[in-house]
Amino acid sequence: MVLHDVLMTLAGPPPGKAVPIGSVPAMPPGRLRVVALVALALAAAGVLVIIASVFPGTGAALTRLWPWLFGAIFPIFAIALVVDRSTGPRLVARSWRGSNGNDVFRDVFRWLPPRAVVALKVVFALGVVNFAIFVATMSGQPETKNGRFYTNEHGSFTEITAEQFDLAERTGARGFTGHAVMFDSMSAALLVANSRRRWYERAASTP
Repeated sequence: MVLHDVLMTLAGPPPGKAVPIGSVPAMPPGRLRVVALVALALAAAGVLVIIASVFPGTGAALTRLWPWLFGAIFPIFAIALVVDRSTGPRLVARSWRGSNGNDVFRDVFRWLPPRAVVALKVVFALGVVNFAIFVATMSGQPETKNGRFYTNEHGSFTEITAEQFDLAERTGARGFTGHAVMFDSMSAALLVANSRRRWYERAASTP
């Protein structure tokens, strides 16, 4: 079972002199390692979709692909959340956003390897930019009727050219896939951070 070995308690400080941070394994063990690697692989696939969306003529293929990447968010992120919430009671309650240094994101950053923290921040920054571009440029849902191309804006259909249709498909693929990359990256981060914290606690408690 994936969640067999995930019951953990939160250590107050990050790894310190007692257990050098460099000695903490970078990836979770066992089945959770597989889940983390799948999340990273899906994020990488999403990045490739976003890159491919720049090239004209790829709209049809990307439209068939991105729903699978988007749908995969839910089981992967659900596992990561259960792992995170399966930890023992915390000394200070966490929130998804807070100013006391104990919100979820600060907690994750505290336990990730430094390069992973930088990578995650870059992913989220680019994700926000990607979403802003998506909102600004997506004029409607691309649809076809009787061999003709349209955008559907809240039930209002506007006929467009084949090139505009391809652009709309590529824009939609890029926008939704950006969300997938963000959530897959966060899923991997949650799994890695919790695993590193658990490893540290066990090592610190060993005589």
